[in-house]
Amino acid sequence: MRVTNGEPVVTRTLLIRARTERPEELLAEGQIRLKAHVHWRATDPHAPHQPWFQVRFEGRWGQQTGGSIILDGPEVTREMEAGLLLGGGCQLTEACEWPVTVHFALQDNIGAEGTVDVEWSATGLVSVEGTGERPKGFTVEILAP
Repeated sequence: MRVTNGEPVVTRTLLIRARTERPEELLAEGQIRLKAHVHWRATDPHAPHQPWFQVRFEGRWGQQTGGSIILDGPEVTREMEAGLLLGGGCQLTEACEWPVTVHFALQDNIGAEGTVDVEWSATGLVSVEGTGERPKGFTVEILAP
């Protein structure tokens, strides 16, 4: 994925889904963890600008910053992690779903020209309260609708 000055925010939509083989009166709590390798290529390698790159999450709870890094060189690669609790428990009487929008943003107000190439992955983690065992047929998946 590429983020540029012409398109400083790129958005991806994800759906974290947890379910059991048969409905149970258990409470599930979710979170998402995102890892990214961010490569900045400045158009002018001598420009002094050091823009930030940021990951923001948006869902039922509103919008929240997951993390930011400074791109402090004309040709630099950084690794970053961002995470978010998915707000509010869910009864596993049916599938629990948490829609999440991820915004990958390059600071576009300081005159830094260039592109950011982003390789990223997301992991959905769901815990079940009230039991020491994993419910029968319990699955967690991330979908990109």
